[in-house]
Amino acid sequence: MTDNSKIEERRQSTRVDFNTEIYLKTPSQTFRLEGNSRDISQKGIYILTDKDIPVDTMCEIKLVLSGASPPVVLDIIGKVARKTDEGIGVEFKEMDLDSYTHLKNIVKFNAKEDMP
Repeated sequence: MTDNSKIEERRQSTRVDFNTEIYLKTPSQTFRLEGNSRDISQKGIYILTDKDIPVDTMCEIKLVLSGASPPVVLDIIGKVARKTDEGIGVEFKEMDLDSYTHLKNIVKFNAKEDMP
């Protein structure tokens, strides 16, 4: 079994492309990454970045949703679960109820399989 098929087997949730402003804070650095999300689900996010952030690094993520006034900010605690040449996959570990609700709506309204 290839590594890609193992990853696909583990993915049980809907994933969507979603570009937004992302702030990623690790114990040693803070990064501002705009429009760099390739996949987002209710369980995690894949962020396109050339930043060297090791697997198992705990991080705070702020996703800024600019469609509202003032912008809505999702505050999420995560852990880098995988790293590739293109970016990092962050598994969500903790978020407040408002962030979870907004994230659930983002995935629902952007999911391709929900389209007629």
